[in-house]
Amino acid sequence: MRFSNRELPPLWGATLRFVAAALIVHGIVLARGIPYPRGNVLTGAVVFGTLAFGINFTLAYPGLVYVPAGMGSVFYATVPLTTLLMANALGLEPFRFRALAGALLALAGAAVVFRDQLSFAIPAAAMAAVLLASLADAGAATAIKRFPRGQPLAMNAVAMTVGAVFLFVASAVAGEPRVLPARTETWLALIWLVGATIAGFVLLVWVLGRWSVSATAYVRVLSPLVTVVLATTIAGESITSAFLVGGLLVIAGVYVGALSRPRGPAGDAVPEP
Repeated sequence: MRFSNRELPPLWGATLRFVAAALIVHGIVLARGIPYPRGNVLTGAVVFGTLAFGINFTLAYPGLVYVPAGMGSVFYATVPLTTLLMANALGLEPFRFRALAGALLALAGAAVVFRDQLSFAIPAAAMAAVLLASLADAGAATAIKRFPRGQPLAMNAVAMTVGAVFLFVASAVAGEPRVLPARTETWLALIWLVGATIAGFVLLVWVLGRWSVSATAYVRVLSPLVTVVLATTIAGESITSAFLVGGLLVIAGVYVGALSRPRGPAGDAVPEP
């Protein structure tokens, strides 16, 4: 996304990404004769598309023009914890005091990251946009559990179309120019993003049908570890010791709040699927 934003207007770049992804997924759905969702399943796909693709990326793309990839990844690492708290509030999963402790630890880490990154003159609005985008991402996974499960490809075809329309309107309102990339690196970034969008979100919907909503979000904890390495080696971003400390606190908070389980007597252990 950062490479895409270097050449393309952010919302227009996001629109190209989701238009391409939606067309490919629709082609697969039609070629395989998969029925499109109806009724409550269709409603769930529209809600998922609005949150996961529309609101999430309408906020994330402009925010990442200014916010380094490593910092953005730390914000998204809080998604498992946010998802767990949302699931608690909606009665999808029971409340646990470890979640509250983890939330406080993650907030402390986010505060360290904020303080460190302020020295780089990053606009507060951009940081807030990426943080709100991560909340929309968590809300999408939580919301879809409230609706009947549908076929992952068909649901994503609808959801990506909703997101593409949302992003196109946002780009038009922002008055962005509609141009195609001229640089090879931008085309490569778009190709990667389209492929990652199709694979990642189709698998997300598939897993959500089989795991709890908080368990599905656990993969976000690994995101900063990968992103920091790529941000320093490929994107040339600088990583400070304070940023690393804050990032580790966030990951620790997510582990305590969302991943860890209290130990009980061996006889009380209940096997999980």
